Amino acid sequence: PQTPNPKPQTPRSKDLLWEIENQITSRRLSEDIKMEYPVVKSAALEALGTFCMALLAFPTSPFSPAGPKADSEILSVALSVVMVVGAFSWISQRLSGAFFNPFLCISAFIFGQLSIVNCLANLAAEFAGAFAAVGALRLFGETQSPINVAKVSMIQALIFETVFGLAIGLVFFCTSIHKTAPKGVFGFAVPAAQAACLLVAPDLFFSGANPAITLSFGILSSGFGSGGIGTLAGHLIGTVIAGLIWKVTCAQESERYASLPIIEEEIKF
Repeated sequence: PQTPNPKPQTPRSKDLLWEIENQITSRRLSEDIKMEYPVVKSAALEALGTFCMALLAFPTSPFSPAGPKADSEILSVALSVVMVVGAFSWISQRLSGAFFNPFLCISAFIFGQLSIVNCLANLAAEFAGAFAAVGALRLFGETQSPINVAKVSMIQALIFETVFGLAIGLVFFCTSIHKTAPKGVFGFAVPAAQAACLLVAPDLFFSGANPAITLSFGILSSGFGSGGIGTLAGHLIGTVIAGLIWKVTCAQESERYASLPIIEEEIKF
């Protein structure tokens, strides 16, 4: 006797829900690779973060001559950098990327980690925030530019700022851009890298290695001379090299991780 055809197997409802959630997760992760952020919110956070960093965190005048007073000034600025930059990094990371640095935005755009719209909006916002902060400092009587008074040569500024930009850029790309890095580390790693550069060479860490702040002081203060030109060029070179190193060594792993679906084990009670 012929046996009846077996009934077609219909997928269980939980399997369908798992498949739908899996597709949504994969799509969301693939969109994250493009590093696109809401333009208005992103620009507002970048402007606010850069403003507060220029106003509250980074040095705005030369340190005192070597001695206990200079040491206390350097340590207080380093602590301010960790607290202010760390706070805004955690607040802004998911909404804007927490760049707060025009050359980091440019480097991320060059290596395909930031859209052109976000890049241009962030650049305008960061420069606006930095100019507003330096303008406020001028109103309060702060008129000296640390770059102008330091009187270093273009080559010296170029070398040190390239190293600073490379260090900060590598930490940023490997924590904020890289998909496998835990995001909780980013809020501490980036400000810690900036504070470390400040402690290593306090007289050469001009305006927090931030070109927006550097250029604002150069225009609104008494100028920045050849040292300022070397600072801007060196920081751009350093951040681009950092992005290139990340692209060559880590980008493939990061994109492969982001393209994989998230598989969660079923919890049974």
